[in-house]
Amino acid sequence: MPYDKALGTFFYKVSYKNPSPALPILLANFIKLFSSIADFGQSGYY
Repeated sequence: MPYDKALGTFFYKVSYKNPSPALPILLANFIKLFSSIADFGQSGYY
């Protein structure tokens, strides 16, 4: 999927600029959490 590839490239660039690997991992987890909440909202569960 091109979106996932672009997201991976973005996190790779962020982790390349920032030597700490925790930042992109936290961002990825936050985006997953946010997208799951958004999916619940669209489905009527939230």
